[in-house]
Amino acid sequence: MGDMGEIKALPGNIESSPYQRRSYMQAAQSLIRSLSISGSPATFLDNVVTLIQQETGVECIGIRVLDEHGYIPYQSYVGFSREFWETENMILISCEDCSCTRIITGNLLACDKLSVNSSGSLCVNDTADFVQQLSVAEFGLYRGTCVKTGFRSIAIIPIVYSGSVVGIIHLADFQPNMLSLATMEFVEFIAPLVGEVLARAHVENSVKTIQDTKALLENIVAGISSLAYIVDLRTYELIYVNKSLARPNCLDPANTQKCYELFGFTSVCPNCPVAKNLTGSNNSESRERYDSTGDRYYLAERKTLNLPQSTLSAAFVSDITQQKNAAKALRDTNIELEKSVVELQQLSATLEEEITERQAVQEALEKYRLFFLHSRDIMLFVNRNSGRILEANPAASKAYGYTREELLDSYIFDLRQEQDILLVKSQMKIATESGITFEAIHRRKNGSLFPVEVSSSVKSVGNEKVVFSVIRDISELRKMQAEIHEQVKLAGAVQKSLLPPYYQDDQLTIHPIFRPLTVVSGDFFGYRLTHDKTKLHGYLIDVSGHGIATALYTSAISSLLNEAIDREDPWSRETFNWLNQYIFDHMSDNVLVALITFTIDFTVRQITCWSGGINYLLASTQCSNGIVAIPGIYLGATRTPKFDSLTLPLQNGDTFYFMSDGISERLPREIVNHAAHFDETLDQLRRFTNGTVSDDCSALCIELRGLKQFPLYFDYSDLSQRLIIRHRINQLLINLTGEKAAKISIPFGEAIVNATQHGSSVHIKINKIGAKLILRVQDNGAGFRGNARVAELASADIGGRFEALLTSERGRGIPLMVLWSDKVLYNKQGNEVMLVKYLTCS
Repeated sequence: MGDMGEIKALPGNIESSPYQRRSYMQAAQSLIRSLSISGSPATFLDNVVTLIQQETGVECIGIRVLDEHGYIPYQSYVGFSREFWETENMILISCEDCSCTRIITGNLLACDKLSVNSSGSLCVNDTADFVQQLSVAEFGLYRGTCVKTGFRSIAIIPIVYSGSVVGIIHLADFQPNMLSLATMEFVEFIAPLVGEVLARAHVENSVKTIQDTKALLENIVAGISSLAYIVDLRTYELIYVNKSLARPNCLDPANTQKCYELFGFTSVCPNCPVAKNLTGSNNSESRERYDSTGDRYYLAERKTLNLPQSTLSAAFVSDITQQKNAAKALRDTNIELEKSVVELQQLSATLEEEITERQAVQEALEKYRLFFLHSRDIMLFVNRNSGRILEANPAASKAYGYTREELLDSYIFDLRQEQDILLVKSQMKIATESGITFEAIHRRKNGSLFPVEVSSSVKSVGNEKVVFSVIRDISELRKMQAEIHEQVKLAGAVQKSLLPPYYQDDQLTIHPIFRPLTVVSGDFFGYRLTHDKTKLHGYLIDVSGHGIATALYTSAISSLLNEAIDREDPWSRETFNWLNQYIFDHMSDNVLVALITFTIDFTVRQITCWSGGINYLLASTQCSNGIVAIPGIYLGATRTPKFDSLTLPLQNGDTFYFMSDGISERLPREIVNHAAHFDETLDQLRRFTNGTVSDDCSALCIELRGLKQFPLYFDYSDLSQRLIIRHRINQLLINLTGEKAAKISIPFGEAIVNATQHGSSVHIKINKIGAKLILRVQDNGAGFRGNARVAELASADIGGRFEALLTSERGRGIPLMVLWSDKVLYNKQGNEVMLVKYLTCS
């Protein structure tokens, strides 16, 4: 490799600090020095990936180089596993659809451009977020191997030379956010240097190939005693001339530039043997040429050689005048002999041809005869005009119960039902014109009927065209199809019997809807009420595809969900990750599972939903009325998915409709608008699913009623739920006390805050007995002598200290509870407090 020189400045699109620019320059100069020392492009590429890994901290680095066949193999890499390399190494840019191929071809999609910077580099710092933003259709436009391998950070930097992308630098890491701006700038700075080295290596290889080829040609031609020269066919310029070409009738080769000047011409020689078919596909050719000036014959043998940068032709010219004269004398001597034997040869050839043809015909006829006699299918030759049976094989006699003679005395109409006579004539006409295949019912001699498949077309027999029919008895096939259909119907019945039925009690009504597109469904649902009827757990799944295989996948997933639903708290992010891993381990790659789960907690009057691909439900509650969205990716789409949940408060009259996409994607607006009217919405959904559908349709429709307002229980231990619980308590106080809610919420809030400061597990109970509002807060702390503190404050004047209490950092909790509550009482251990407020008092 030649000297790459010094790097004078950074590219214009690099926006870095002076320190970083000096660092980039030093890195580039070190690569150039290593190239100068080794002279090996392969070693240079190894040094590049090692340098990038050291400078950026990214675990996996690879350089792909576009070859002449359109593949982009890794010329050097570090960090990638052998399994990943074997899967991804030989990618053809014209066939494979992914970001790396589209960066090279320039055919970026809209979903790619969101992650491509102004330098043309793609950078994704969290593939989980990136996949979350894609639709199902967009997700299918990526090979997805990087995501399935578990890479969270991915970058693709183009290697550009002379305006063309000649390769890419691939960065990948299992950790997110590994691709800083400095990292991208550094690799984008290195990329042009890699492009320059690749281009120079290609040029030097091409030059060496041309030099080696020229030397080889000169060695070959120099050893030939006959006339020989090498000419560039595009310009007719001589590249090499053998010394033996210097003959009396030729010019001096040393002073000649064009090949035709050797023979005294100023332009291309007439009938030039090397000028023929210059654009043809043949790369070798030989022609004879007569030179009238010297009355000589020459044989010119040309071979076209396709070199990397040009096309060369080597012409070997020999004087064959003596051979030509001898050949002519021989021809004159043998001409009479040839005339004498020609008739005998023709006669012998004709006889041999006739014998060969007759043998071939006999062999073919024997094959057809054996096939006709021993075929298990019925074969009939039928007159195309009258329908008369001209010939029948033994299988026909066996199938119909007629002898061969009886069949040859019958018509094709005799084998069909009377009502099919007109249809037979139409089928015969189509068979005569273009051939036909159809199913029909044929009749045996004893009158019994059986189904057949008929394939008929016109064949030539001698000078006559007849209809040849191959007929197959499909009785067993029909029987097998009927058995399969019955088995599928049974599977559908079993699947439907496993679904939970309609349910109603004094708290809720559950109406299931189940409408498979075919006999079996890829949808399924289930629900369980806990033994104390304080919670309702449920789920609805929709597996991609249709048919038996999809139904089996659905059955497997529903079994796992039914196993989970019996747990105390079945639905969580851990449950969804467990199901996702199961799908990757035990199901085919193209299986996607959409899932939504829910838990209705009657004690705290709230519903929590988790989404794994079913992202919408229809609901009518105090918080929302219409379509409710919950983010969450399909199970089986990626090994690092993101699932989310939604929690809503409940009240009497709330309705919820959990639906598969066979309903939700085509849900009419009038159904959405009437979600609050449960019976009306239920009737509309049933009419909708009983109509024409294009997918499995399933729904769980739930109406809540008869909910007890009190007591209410809240688990305040979960930090993520505390804001929601405080909001619900405040809303409850507003509903009960109106303007007094702000004042009452102060002692309640202090009791809750005290509990969180003394214990990690906090539980709240709110009850209303007559005019008394009772709040109980319990923690798992050691407790303290709370009642003694209450008694001490009760005898003191704390009203005058009101302003000081509000602004105090510590010690204000119990005084505020005593001041604004009608009664404060601690349990014996001192880790549970009860506050009583009379709602009729000011």
